[in-house]
Amino acid sequence: MVTSNIDKLKADQNIKALSEILTSQWKYESPMRRRAAEALGEIGGPRAIPPLITALKEVDPSITRAAEKALIQIGPPALDALIKALRDPDWRTRVGAVHVLGEIGDPKAIKPLIEVLEKDQQWSVRSGAAEALGKLEAEKAVKSLSVTLEEDINWEVRLAAAQALGEIGGPNAQKALKRSLEKEQNYQVRRAVEEALSRARF
Repeated sequence: MVTSNIDKLKADQNIKALSEILTSQWKYESPMRRRAAEALGEIGGPRAIPPLITALKEVDPSITRAAEKALIQIGPPALDALIKALRDPDWRTRVGAVHVLGEIGDPKAIKPLIEVLEKDQQWSVRSGAAEALGKLEAEKAVKSLSVTLEEDINWEVRLAAAQALGEIGGPNAQKALKRSLEKEQNYQVRRAVEEALSRARF
């Protein structure tokens, strides 16, 4: 019944009804809401994007994952809304946005992701930004990632920066990774640095 109802709404391209299902957590159960997110991703278009962005801050991780997948499916048309979402007051929205931007892989996201890496107060957002920049192989981000690797107070952010530098590669990334080995105390970060140095092309 859930699938048939959602499929009918999708066939009718009833974005308003699907959006209401997705964003009404007290009214609809998770399976129906997840299917609504999937349907919005399949329909695409500018009207499908705002409710999916709203769903990024859901407490239920299955809903946020469904919203992220739908936005990835929509792809570049969602870029502007996702970049705007990097300034959302809710850190969960920002985490979802950086993840989706990394998966879409559009170079337009590099500059705003660097700004997030340098300035966001939430460690999980900075970590996600570092990961996204690695996926984008953003050479322009090497300097910021190097500073992050040396100075960020959160070890998980430093670890993500090390992995990103390994994915990007190049002599400047190599130098930053080698410098980190001289002073990094966290064994997990050190291991990530060593792995990055062993597999990257410099």
